[in-house]
Amino acid sequence: MASGAKEGVEEVKKRFKFNYEEDMELLRLVLKHEPYNAVHGSVAEKWEQIRTTLCAYVGKQFSARACKDRYGILMQSGFRFKDPPSAQMIEDSTRVLTAIRHRVDDVKFKGKGRVDRVPSVDLLLQVDASLETPAPVATPPTQASPLHSATSAIAVSTADVSVFLRLLDGQLRMSAQHLDDAKEERKFKRQKLEFEQRRFDQEMAFRAQEAQRRDQRDAEERAQRRDEFQLLMDIVKSTLPKP
Repeated sequence: MASGAKEGVEEVKKRFKFNYEEDMELLRLVLKHEPYNAVHGSVAEKWEQIRTTLCAYVGKQFSARACKDRYGILMQSGFRFKDPPSAQMIEDSTRVLTAIRHRVDDVKFKGKGRVDRVPSVDLLLQVDASLETPAPVATPPTQASPLHSATSAIAVSTADVSVFLRLLDGQLRMSAQHLDDAKEERKFKRQKLEFEQRRFDQEMAFRAQEAQRRDQRDAEERAQRRDEFQLLMDIVKSTLPKP
């Protein structure tokens, strides 16, 4: 009984652990099904589709909640590699995260439920799908015309440049937004410090005026008591008999 419970706990723990390949597949499925673009009432259905496809692909069991939480962590903190990643891993992970962020911004701007997509997002899905497709059996090479080879090279180059420029544009926009946010934050802090300084100066000026008025009042009271004492002494002297 205890052994079965322990195995159940271990299985639950496994459902919350994602490796790099599972993270990448999760993000590709998110980019495909777009739960952030789902209308009210269909978000859970989108995440269930993502969970089912992911579990079938990786051969593990993840809950929809685990997939959703993992997606949130990746979008907020990015990839955290246990071992030093390769340049290709960094490039691929950055590419898919940037594409999702760009698409999320587009959905926020245009509203949920729209099916129109950024061209780079569809191109990214096509590229990822082509990378996952097994290579065909080798066949004897055929002589291709120079024109066909040049056209294919130009098409691939144009697609790569399009993806790169689109991702670069998204990164530049995010960097500009971060700079604007930092500028606004510094402006707010500066205004807050200036307000605190003005309030401190006003309080110190008020205290100085209060101290000056208190000193003046004390001096007037001392002078009045001295005059009263002198008057009393004069009266006493006038009542004494002359020698």
